[in-house]
Order: sequence, then structure tokens, then C-alpha cells
Amino acid sequence: MFTKRAILILVVYIFSVFRAGASLINYDDVYSIVLSGDKDRAYTLLMAYQKQDPDFSNTYFQLAIIAKEWTYEFNPFTEFSYTKQFIYNTKLYFNLAMLKLEDDKKKNRMYYENVIKPTEEKKITNEDINLYIKNQLDSIEIYETNILRIINYFNKSSDFYNECVNLFMSVNTDYVKIKNIYLSDDEEFIESLNTLETKFDSVIYNLSEYKKAIEIFPIKNYNQNYKLKPIITYRLDGLTNSNFLNNNITLWDYKKWVQQVKDVKNQIINSNRNEISEEDKKLKKLIEAISEENYTDSLKTFDLDKKFVYKIEKYDNNSLLILLFKINEAQINFLQWSKKSINNPELSERVNIEKSIAYVNQLIEKKIYADSLRKEFLNALKAEEIFKYKEFYLNSYNGMGGIKDYVLRQDLSYKEIQKQAFEILKNRLVEQILFEFNSLYLNKKAQKAVFKPSKINQAVLVYNILDFCKFENQQQWVSGYITDEKSKSKGFIAFLKDSSQIKFIKHSINSDTTETYYTVADLFSEGAVFIETTKANKITNSLKKYDKLGMLLFEKEIPVHKIPRKLFFDEINNTANIIFNGEQPDVLISSDDSQIFYQLNIDDDTQSFELEYKAAAIPFDIIKNNDNLLIFSNFSHFTNVDNQTIYSGAGKLKNETNVLVTVISNREIKKFKPMLNRNSFWGTKAVKINSNLINISGFKSEFKNYNKEELKNKELFYALINANTDVLFDGWHD
Repeated sequence: MFTKRAILILVVYIFSVFRAGASLINYDDVYSIVLSGDKDRAYTLLMAYQKQDPDFSNTYFQLAIIAKEWTYEFNPFTEFSYTKQFIYNTKLYFNLAMLKLEDDKKKNRMYYENVIKPTEEKKITNEDINLYIKNQLDSIEIYETNILRIINYFNKSSDFYNECVNLFMSVNTDYVKIKNIYLSDDEEFIESLNTLETKFDSVIYNLSEYKKAIEIFPIKNYNQNYKLKPIITYRLDGLTNSNFLNNNITLWDYKKWVQQVKDVKNQIINSNRNEISEEDKKLKKLIEAISEENYTDSLKTFDLDKKFVYKIEKYDNNSLLILLFKINEAQINFLQWSKKSINNPELSERVNIEKSIAYVNQLIEKKIYADSLRKEFLNALKAEEIFKYKEFYLNSYNGMGGIKDYVLRQDLSYKEIQKQAFEILKNRLVEQILFEFNSLYLNKKAQKAVFKPSKINQAVLVYNILDFCKFENQQQWVSGYITDEKSKSKGFIAFLKDSSQIKFIKHSINSDTTETYYTVADLFSEGAVFIETTKANKITNSLKKYDKLGMLLFEKEIPVHKIPRKLFFDEINNTANIIFNGEQPDVLISSDDSQIFYQLNIDDDTQSFELEYKAAAIPFDIIKNNDNLLIFSNFSHFTNVDNQTIYSGAGKLKNETNVLVTVISNREIKKFKPMLNRNSFWGTKAVKINSNLINISGFKSEFKNYNKEELKNKELFYALINANTDVLFDGWHD
């Protein structure tokens, strides 16, 4: 528009000069172009007609209307001179129109009907035209006043900021290092700092006033916000300008930088040797005290004295001394975390396994952080660093050799504490994955359910447990089957108030030709979800929801005729996600390598879907993460998306398993991610720590049935993966 209008004005000017000898223009033809909406052509013809008849009022009226519309089309930030020009033209033409209107003929009122509409009762009068013009002049006056105010604040803020950048660049030229600035006593330099601070205040003031003005009178889509960016690295930060037309303006915070420089210059820079020694003694005493502390949640995160750190690092950048103090700070926080009550081995099964896994994850993170500090310290340990605080290092650490030994001994302490935490987690994992007893027993005569009958006889029914799930308050659901008088299996579910009281037991109803099992279970807020599996000529499965009173809330047959292996109920989306495989309920890994994933949408069955993939595997957990479902399985082999058979890294036998993560997204299998290792291991639990961190816990051993004591003698497998299933941490306790 900038170039077009400039050329147009020039063309109109030339056209008007050489128009004298041409034939006369008919104004009706000009007005028809005005009505067509072709502003460029209309403006040209109006200018030409004005030369032909300079006393005709409507010419100026129509020119003013077009000039006003063009005024609003220009961008006042980038085309300010044209904005001002057409504001001037608008006011000029409207005033000329009023002036010429006095002598205008009534028949010409028809040429005003494009903006002033007559009615049957009232035709357009001079008063109507003058009132319209006055309103337009008021409007353009308001626009001009606000635009000038807004552009004034905008330009001032931008100009002052450019001056700040130039002044700061001049400081960088004169002072190569920040230390030189701290030491400078040059009065002119002090004055330049004051000037920089004052100019930056002017930037913020004018920018704030601009923001207020443009909120009151918006211009196009401009609504800039600014943020202050600290000058952290001298001679790298603060040297670039900002585009004030961007929606988000980043400003170097020169005021804060000047204040920081003044603070440093106004302080006495002198490391106090006694203060360093006292701070070191305090940290060592705290480490010793925490090591002897009982398990408690009262210990708070420890932070080094920031004033002390700041004082040392004023001139000793990347200070080895402060790095040593951070190592001790990290050890204090690691020890305090190891003393959390959740890490008390005596709590045993009373600790929620998800919380216990999350706790160990944070313990590992603290150890990794401490390991990184020690590595950084040993890499930076040089004789010249020791000489800076030679007396301190000799008296407190016995010199360079002593400090190396101190750091290495810390490493051994960390490993031992992590080993103990893994051992506690492993024992809890055993308690969680194996029900406290293999079976429930019901004394038919007393109609009382118990866990440990004094003896098992014909009056006692044995309830074989296939799955269970617990609430945090020790309430739990169990599912499985009993064997009736005809040696046929009959499914059951039971709700337990705690580890010794059974509130109710529900049994399946069998026919003479069927056997039933309640195979898998999962919780929802008010109860539990189960799959009832019936074996006859073919396997049938039904999903059932019960509340804590034993009321059946929902029942739906699932069109998959295999044994369910794992159930995950997504209460938010009201979907049941189930893995089916094989035809025998009591095998670890079936000879049938067809895995069927079925998602049942309880609210809309048309949204239910089924996927099939090949894997000799048994799932142990399903997790929803973001928009993906992650299926965690122990596998001996599987077929990947390229139709290749991938075997466990431990071998080809069914008990030589590794862990497989199957990712389902948008109703299809997105990928398979095997965690391969030449040693056999198997998972029992996957826990979502956050949206980008998932824990997998299990055991390093062959995959088979173990009792509790056998499992407690196995080694813990503990791994962390991210949302993309990349392995972040993969280790076993030793």
C-alpha cells in the first residue's frame, strides 16, 4: 500500500497538470466509479474533476471519505508519514466540502446518498451533510490524537532502548572483563552507569505508557508484551537490539545489571578464612548427626548459605571450594532422604508400592546429582585451586590426597545406602505381587471366611486366587475359582475389609457343561472391575463392575474367545483395556503367541476396538500415558512391525525372558520396544512417576513361579524409561 499510494499521488499530480487540453469529465461517470468501490480509480478521477470544477462540494466530500478510509488502512508504526498525510487530506477535504456546500445546488444532494441515506419523508439537507462532516472530523481528530500519543510513546521507548544498547556496547569496549568493572574508580564510568540506568527507566516508563494507550485505543493487531531478560554473561548478553513491533519484546535488563554492579562495587571483597572453616565444620557435623538419625519425615531440605556462596564466588568464578561445599550439601540431602519414614524396612507391606517406587526414583536422582558433582570436582582438582585456600585444605582435609580420599569414600557410602533402599523395595514388591496366602478358605458350617484354618477338611472350601488388587486403606478385592463337588471350577470374587475380614463373596453360576473363572481384576473409585471367563465348547468372557456393597453395576460380553491376562480400567474415559492370550488360565507364558488387545468402551460400544500381535509373552502392567497405552510384558520372543522375530537377549526358552513395551496409539500399534539383556529378568510392576518418566520394577532371574522366600533371595530389577520408551536408567542392586 505504501508504494501504491505514493505512485498514485504522483500520477494524479502529473495527470492534473496535463489535463487542461482534454475533454470535460462528466461527474455522473465519476460518481458511478465511487459507487463501484474502486477507490484507487475513484480518487484519480475525483482529483481530475476537482481541477475541472474546483468549486464543486461533493468532489471534496468523496475525496475526504476515501482519504479517511485509507488513513485507517495505513500501518502507523511503519507508514507514519503516510498516515499523517492522509489525516491532513481528510481534514482538508472535509473542510473544503463544507465551505463549498454553501453555494451548492440542491439537485447535487443525490451525490451524498452513498453515505447519507434519505427517506421518503425527508430529503438530504445541508444540515445533514454538515452534521455528517462534523462527525467525521471529530472521528479523525480522535484517531489523530491517539495515534500521535501512541507513536510518541512507542518511538521514545524504542529510541531510549537503542541508546541503552549503544551505551552498554561502549562499556564492553572499554572493559574486557567484569572484574575490571568492579575494580574501576573512573568517575566518568560511574556516570555512564547512572545514565544507562536512567535511560532504561525511560524505556520502561514509555513502554508502559504505550501499553496503557494502545489498550484504550487499539491499533490493528498490535498488543505487545515485554519481558526482562537478565544479563548473565558479560560480553555475550546485552549486546543486541529488540524489534519493538514484535508481539513479544525481550529487553535486556540493564537496570538490574547496573544495580548488581553497584552492589558489588560497594562491598568489600575479602574472603574470610575463618568463615570458610566454620562453614565446613558445620556441614560435617550435620552429616554425622543425620547418619545417626532415626527414620523421620521432619528433616527439611538443606541449602548452603547463599550469602556465603555469593561472597566466595564474587571473584573466584567456578570456585572449587564452593563445589566441595555443594558436594557436602548434596550428601546432607541424600542422607536426609534416606531417613524418610517410607524407607523404614519395618513398615513392610503397609507402604503403597507406587509411593515406594517413586521414593526410590528420587533417591536415585539425588545420587546421580551427587555423582555428577563429585566427578566435576575431581576433574577440576588442580594444584593452583588448592593454593587459593591452601591452609584450609591442609587443616581440614590433609591436602590434595586427603580431599581425593574424602570424595571417593562418599561414593562408597552412597552405593551402600542405595543398595539398602533397593532391598527394601524388593521385599515390598514381593509382598505386593504375591497375595499373602495362595488361597482363601470358607468354613461351611460356621459360614465364616478365614485365611488360615487350623486344618483343611471336607468342611472347608479352597478358594484359589488368580488376581487381586488393593486400596490404600488395606481394603482389597480378590478373584479366582473354587473346585466344586464335581471337580469343576466355579469363579468367585471377594471383597476384603482388611487382611483378616471378608465382607462378601460372589460366585459364578455354572451349568453342567461349563467351568468359570474370575481371571483378572482392576479397581475404580467405588469398587472393582472383573473379567468372568467361562470355558465350554469355546471360551467366553464378560466384563463386570461391582461396587463395595457387592452390587453388579455393569455387565458386557466381550467378543474375544481367549483367556484374559491383564485388565486396566481407565475410569476417566470409562474404558476397559484387556490383553487376551491362550486358552489355559494357569500358565505363565502360553504356547499360543497370539496376543489380542481389546478396548471396551462402556459408554459407546461402537468405539470399542481390537488389535492383534504375535508375542510369546505375559503382560504384567498397562499404563495410560498422554494419548498412548503402554503394555508391559515379559517375553521370550515377539514379531516386530517389520515382521521380524525378535528373541529375548537371555535366550529362546520361555523362562529366559526380558521386558517388552508395546505402545498403542490412535487404535494401532505404534511400536514395540524390547529391553534386551543377556541376563534373564522379568517385570512385575510399572509405575508412572510423571508424564515423561515411568518405572519398571521386577527381578533378575528366570521367569517362573516363586514363593516369597525364593523371591526375596533374587536380585531387584529397576529401570526408568521416558514417554518415548527410551531407557534412562537400567540397573540391578548389587
